[in-house]
Amino acid sequence: MLQLVSAICYSHSNNIVHRDLKPENIMLENSNESSPIIKLIDWGGARYFSKNKKMSTIKGTPYYIAPEVIKEVYDEKCDIWSLGVIFYVLLCGYPPFNGDTDVEIMQNVQKGKFVFPEEEWGVISNEAKDLISKMLTYEPSKRISAKKILLHPWFSHYEEKMKQDKNVAKSAFENMKRFKRNKKFEHATIGFIINQLVSKEDRADLLKQFLLWDKNKDGVLNKDEIIESYKNVYGNIDQDIVENMIKSIDLDGNGATDHNEFLNCTMNRNKILSKKNLEYAFRAFDKDGNGSISIDEIMSIFKKTSNNVDKKVFEKMMKDADSNGDGSIEFEEFNSIMEKFFQ
Repeated sequence: MLQLVSAICYSHSNNIVHRDLKPENIMLENSNESSPIIKLIDWGGARYFSKNKKMSTIKGTPYYIAPEVIKEVYDEKCDIWSLGVIFYVLLCGYPPFNGDTDVEIMQNVQKGKFVFPEEEWGVISNEAKDLISKMLTYEPSKRISAKKILLHPWFSHYEEKMKQDKNVAKSAFENMKRFKRNKKFEHATIGFIINQLVSKEDRADLLKQFLLWDKNKDGVLNKDEIIESYKNVYGNIDQDIVENMIKSIDLDGNGATDHNEFLNCTMNRNKILSKKNLEYAFRAFDKDGNGSISIDEIMSIFKKTSNNVDKKVFEKMMKDADSNGDGSIEFEEFNSIMEKFFQ
C-alpha cells in the first residue's frame, strides 16, 4: 500500500489520474514472488485533470470503480476510492462491495455502504479500519487525499520501523556532493543504465532512503527535507556545500528532486560503470550500429524532453564529448566521458 499510494500521490501531484486501479494492474518488478518492489501499470485510461473541471467518461472495473464515476461527474479522488477497495481486499480477501453480477456490484457501489465483519476484521487494527473509512468516504470532497493517506498513523507506525542506514545515507550524500549538473549526455547515460541495467536490489536501499527523507510524502524531495536529512546524518551542516549540492541535483530546475533525479545522483559509481553496462548503453545509443554515436543519435536520446532546444546545444554537447574531433563519439571516448564524470 505504501508503494501504491506513493505512486498515486506522485501522479496526482503532476495532475494525472489513473482511473483504473485494481490488483490486475499491480505487477511484481521481477519473477521472484517475494519481490519487494511493485509496478503500477496500464496507464492507457489515465488523463490530465484540473481542479476546476470534472471528468465524465466512465472508466474503471466494477469492484473498484468509485460511485461518482458511475454518476459520470468525478475528479482525481476516484483513485483514492479504488485504493481503499484494494486495501480492504488485501486485509480480508473479499471486496467491500460485492454482487453476483456486474450490475449488482455497481448498484452496491453506488449505495457506498460497507461493513467490517467481526470474523475477519476483529484482528485488524482500528487505525487500518479508520484509514479505509476515510478512503471510502462517499463524498469525494470529504475523501482523504493521497498525500494525507501517507501521513496517517497507520503508515506512520510502519515508517517508524524503517530505520535509516547511516552508511547508505552518507554514501548517497557523498555522491550527491560530487554530482556534476551541466553534463546532460552523461545524465542521460546514467539514467538509462539505472533504469534498464542496475538490479532492483541495488536500487532498493536508495528507494528506502528516498521514502524516509520525503517527510511530506509528495513524491519529491524539497530543500528543507534534504537539509533536515543531512543534519540527521552528519549532525551539523555546511550551508554552502548543501546549497550547491541541492542546486546540482535538481536537474530540471523545478526546485525539487524527484525519484529519478535522486537515483541519478546517488547511485554508486561501481554499480554504473561496469564494462557490460557501458557497452550495452553505447549499443542502445548507437541506433544505426556503425560503432559510433552521431549528433542525430544524441538528439534522439533527448527528443522526448528537448523538442524546442536549439541544435547548437547538442552541437556543444557533441564537441565536449568528441575528444578526437571527428564529429562522432566512439566507444573509447564514451567510456572516457563516463569515467571522467565520476572523478
